[in-house]
Amino acid sequence: MKKHYLLFILLFTLAISDIFLLNISLFLGYYLTNKYLVDVNHLIYVNNIWSCTIIWLLCTGIVRLYRYTTMQNLHKIYKLTLRSLALYGVSFSGYVLYTNESTFPIEFLASLLPIVGMLFVLSRFTAKALRELLPNTVVEGVIAKDLSTENQVRAIA
Repeated sequence: MKKHYLLFILLFTLAISDIFLLNISLFLGYYLTNKYLVDVNHLIYVNNIWSCTIIWLLCTGIVRLYRYTTMQNLHKIYKLTLRSLALYGVSFSGYVLYTNESTFPIEFLASLLPIVGMLFVLSRFTAKALRELLPNTVVEGVIAKDLSTENQVRAIA
């Protein structure tokens, strides 16, 4: 029972950290665009915090990034993160074009999407590096035990 709680805590941590990274990306995109490219209205930043988060959660829900079975394979997490990022880029760009916000500068969108991609790639590589540095952690044992239990159940059925 403790194994399942630990995996769900890891899933919850992944989701919260991804939303945190998304909001950092939004802030950095706003700040860099406002400082170096064009003036961006502060209301655009504030209004799009919720939109960005909801679109991200919808995209990850579609590709099933935050699922119990996803946590069992690190390669799956990478693959589904890349799919989520691609779907997010298309969805958020479509949202901006659909809402027809004339005050929404294209420079903001052009700076936001690469920042989102870079931060997510860095976070996943950091997770991989930590996993390699700490190979005998409790999490590795939990995932390995859980996988062996699941394989035993499949063999019986």
